[in-house]
Amino acid sequence: AEGEGEAEGEVEGEGEVEGEGEVEGEGEIEGEPGIGDALTAFVKAADSCYSYSWPMKQTYTYAGMTADVYLIAQMRSQCWDPDGYVEDGDNWVHPLVIINPRNRLTDTALLFIDGGSRNSVPSIEPTLALIALYSGTPVVHIKNIPSQPLTFTDEVIAAGVEDNYMGTPFVLRQRSEDAAIAYSYDKYLRDYRDGHGASKPWPLLFPMVKAAVRAMDTAETVLREVAQKPVDDFVVSGASKRGWTTWLTGAVDDRVKAVAPIVINVLNMEKNLAHHRNAYGYWSPAIYDYAQKGVFDQLIPTEEVPVLSEEASALLGLVDPYKYAEAGKFRDKAVYMLNATGDEFFVPDLGADDDSLEVLGAKSAAAHASFIPNVGHGMGGLDSALDMSDPYSPGSMFLAWYLAASQDAALPGFDWFFDNDGAIRVVVDPANAPDEVRMWQATSQGKRDFRDYVLGDAWTATTLSAAADGMTYRAKPVAPAAGNYKGFYIQLKYKNKARSAAGVAPDLVFSSPVRVLPVDGVGAPTYPEFTYVNATEERPDAVYFGEDKLPMIVVYGTPYDMGYNY
Repeated sequence: AEGEGEAEGEVEGEGEVEGEGEVEGEGEIEGEPGIGDALTAFVKAADSCYSYSWPMKQTYTYAGMTADVYLIAQMRSQCWDPDGYVEDGDNWVHPLVIINPRNRLTDTALLFIDGGSRNSVPSIEPTLALIALYSGTPVVHIKNIPSQPLTFTDEVIAAGVEDNYMGTPFVLRQRSEDAAIAYSYDKYLRDYRDGHGASKPWPLLFPMVKAAVRAMDTAETVLREVAQKPVDDFVVSGASKRGWTTWLTGAVDDRVKAVAPIVINVLNMEKNLAHHRNAYGYWSPAIYDYAQKGVFDQLIPTEEVPVLSEEASALLGLVDPYKYAEAGKFRDKAVYMLNATGDEFFVPDLGADDDSLEVLGAKSAAAHASFIPNVGHGMGGLDSALDMSDPYSPGSMFLAWYLAASQDAALPGFDWFFDNDGAIRVVVDPANAPDEVRMWQATSQGKRDFRDYVLGDAWTATTLSAAADGMTYRAKPVAPAAGNYKGFYIQLKYKNKARSAAGVAPDLVFSSPVRVLPVDGVGAPTYPEFTYVNATEERPDAVYFGEDKLPMIVVYGTPYDMGYNY
């Protein structure tokens, strides 16, 4: 770090491992003891439910390139029923598609983890097929993670119970996506408090990771025994909660050489979620499933409860990727984080004392990130057709990095610094200088809110020039007016040293972290002031009734949620 109180972070080049306080050598102990043990044991536990249907073979051709495609109608990854609480959906089933290009460039495969439902069928996704053809690597596409919907026993009224006279069970609700994950976290926290749940595999991320591991098992077998073209290792990727699964899969499976989590900007959950709450004054509606269950409120310190509970710390030790990074689980793996500036789930920048990127940079083979401006959580079309001519499209950014990761091609390294005056400073390697460096910025009027549906296409770019040393780029936009907030970051474009089966590989595009102005005197983030009052007791004059203004409380949830939580 340069300057008193200055925050520092690094994006490391290939093979670089740096960081203060590391214990080197055989038998080293890093981070909290035991991190990863529970998940590893769960994933490796034998499960007689694992099976898959015989793969049906097709071919896919584009621009003279051909791939053999193996479609598996159903892979059953496991049976998951902790404490007998799963009423329906304990058999986890997934369609699986394996796209094997006839022109292989390497024997690395991409596992792409996707969502869906138990009704999902195997189909060839054009973007993934193009990635397979362009990269010359197999692509394995698993859907329906988590296997959903899920019905839990305490959300079902049995026949003849509680005025249910229908003769059949009455399902209060089925859960999918974040609602299912939030339920599982709540169960873990409650069971832990009761003293008998600490070892139970309640977090839904556990079976999600196991399903991803079973997809790799299945793909290895099919490619070796059916296609007779085995693979050596995997790169794993997925978006949102599948990005969360990506992190944890890479942390516990030695076959994974690199991970690319997409739109899951929540490393170091305790710090990240506290920063989120400070920025908005509430939980973003996109994560209301967790708010309704009161889960995230238990994962952040408050003035009343400055230290997390034992059960909250235990949960973070199971599901927070930061804990795994801190424990060195990514030391020999490359990491690429692809995020959206306008993500509705997560804030784009880091909290004051969030060292997650420094830890990741020091304890991974190479850590890089890219931000996509003017898009929300859906990334503005990540799964649309690849445009090889536009290196700034999400698909091209991912493909460019994946080509390098799968071929072990050298990735550029640069260091980033947050200066105390609010600037971002990037120092590049003069032997591998970028072709273009830009600053992206956007202003949020009257609030610290950069969500896409709030700002729209507000992010704009200007070109940056290097300082006299030829290595340093500094970005510091004009300070925002009082009450406004300005986000900005530095973006760098490099020539790609990897190759593509389609010809020239797209350029590599990486970013510094996002920073938000104004900052305080030591460069730390600042937040709006939120005033909360009891309008009927403390401030009877705080609100008034009128034709144009009416106080209103909005409560979200099903009738079950209302009765159970409120």
